[in-house]
Amino acid sequence: EAVALIARQGAQLAFLPSVVPETWCFALTEAWQAGLEAIAFDLGAQAERIRARGGLLLPLGTPSEDINNVLLAVAAKNLAKSFTNVDDPVIKRGVLPAFVIMDNGDPKGGTGMRKSVVQS
Repeated sequence: EAVALIARQGAQLAFLPSVVPETWCFALTEAWQAGLEAIAFDLGAQAERIRARGGLLLPLGTPSEDINNVLLAVAAKNLAKSFTNVDDPVIKRGVLPAFVIMDNGDPKGGTGMRKSVVQS
């Protein structure tokens, strides 16, 4: 049941932010079964499984701003891949523009906006 619920969300990736080593990580199994790319911290069984199957590992203690930037970059690259079936000569040549992502750059919830450019 969890896999179907995850798949219905339309997510492109699964971030598993556990900061303690796990012995298996059932959430990782369900994320993969739902077709998501997995991102986790480099510790425990989740890291071993991601190394074996694929995904992205972040060092434990990665600053939250860097985690945010990684998640945005991975999501943008996944979005770029979804354009491969578009009937556009520029896209067919594999030349995609950079994605501009606007987000609130203040971790304390301020109103300032920051622009991140992710080159595809």
